[in-house]
Amino acid sequence: MKDLEERIYGISYLFSDTPAVKAVSESGVITYNPLLVYAEEKEERGNNIQAHQGFSLSYKQMKERVSTDYQKKRLYEEMRKHSRESQEKIIAEYICSVIMRELRDYKEQNLTFIISDKFQSEKIIGRLGYLGLPLERVHIFFVSRNISSFMTDYIEPIAIPPQNDLKLLFMKKNRGEVLGPYPDDDVVSMIRTFFCSFQQDELYPIRVNLFSQSLEQKDLNEEKERIRQIFMREEETELFDVSGGTGREKTRLPKALVKCEEIVKNERKKIRQG
Repeated sequence: MKDLEERIYGISYLFSDTPAVKAVSESGVITYNPLLVYAEEKEERGNNIQAHQGFSLSYKQMKERVSTDYQKKRLYEEMRKHSRESQEKIIAEYICSVIMRELRDYKEQNLTFIISDKFQSEKIIGRLGYLGLPLERVHIFFVSRNISSFMTDYIEPIAIPPQNDLKLLFMKKNRGEVLGPYPDDDVVSMIRTFFCSFQQDELYPIRVNLFSQSLEQKDLNEEKERIRQIFMREEETELFDVSGGTGREKTRLPKALVKCEEIVKNERKKIRQG
């Protein structure tokens, strides 16, 4: 295939907070309306997608789904779980609509989507799998900067004593490297995991999950090089906060994703300030 022009997009999103149990007990309802933000790398501003009218889930609706002997507190937990699942489904639909629209608008270009990974389920992966995307020119990366994402044992699964991936990624031998894919090409998987360990000692790694439906080893090698070019080059990235730490830890993210993450951060502040 001839060399195509490249377009790189960042995508982030904001889930609605779940009200405290007392507030839900008094109102009997959880309301939510998640927000998606996306931006092309060269755009100055991001674009928002959000429903004009929010969604709601009531005690009455939950009682129709679960056993009648549930106590109210347990009903609250079920409502919270269900509202989060619903929000993830909505965000998955938004992401797919953005990808399909850009595919229609730019039929002769490589499109790379760098998506913040805050999902608790794989709803987005299943949704993407139904789209039949042309992965020879559509590249989808889910990026996590949360410390909990590295408490796994992908890199050395049979090490004795066990060593989590975060410890290994901080080792000198892995600095400046892209590690992966995990699992390797002999395993059928919709997702391949890569880790980017930066050269600078003070920087935390990032995890990059590649949507890899039907990709072969040659394709995975090309995607690994794409990850190196997008995520490991200082001129293409910016410093950003790590999640799940003390608040002082830093990593590097592509500029398109930083733009979206900043918008989401500001939106969260507005909501919490009332």
